Order: sequence, then C-alpha cells, then structure tokens
Amino acid sequence: MAGLDDGIVDALFTYSRPVTGAYFWCPPLKDGKLDLRALGLSE
Repeated sequence: MAGLDDGIVDALFTYSRPVTGAYFWCPPLKDGKLDLRALGLSE
C-alpha cells in the first residue's frame, strides 16, 4: 500500500494521510448495495 516493494502507492493516499498504522476495510457491494451478510447484519 505504501509502495515499499514495487513503488506503486495506493490511490487511497490521494485523499487521506496516514498518521499511524491502520487497516482499511471496504465493505462488499452486490447489485450496487452493501452486502453485509459476512457480518451477519443482513439476510
């Protein structure tokens, strides 16, 4: 993500600034809507 191995920096850094180590999670979409079945939050 930071480009240490291949020199390619993640596009997330174009509008965010890392301050400390963190994990980012993007929820999956199905048919244009959030699919939260893996979390047990929807049917």
